[in-house]
Amino acid sequence: MVEYKVCAGYNGSYGDYSPEKAYSVITAPSSPSLVVPSVVNFNSIFTISWDSIPNVDSYVISKKIGNEDWIDKNVGLITSFSDIADSNSISYRAKSVITD
Repeated sequence: MVEYKVCAGYNGSYGDYSPEKAYSVITAPSSPSLVVPSVVNFNSIFTISWDSIPNVDSYVISKKIGNEDWIDKNVGLITSFSDIADSNSISYRAKSVITD
């Protein structure tokens, strides 16, 4: 935790300090490592999983089909979910989230 307080000064004279204000300093969480099957049958259900990261509040899994934009899904604290192979080119990525 870091605490700050300030005071104003002019020409060698200073006023009183403000009340202290504390801030917590956090570091970015690690990125989870994804485990995704390299090949699945079209229209079949498969599972994606990732390692658990200590002290995070949730995970966001992003899915990209072909050249489309990434679609994010906050999946809470679960470490796997199932999807359907509804395209011949699907990519995934994951991130861990700490909220304040």
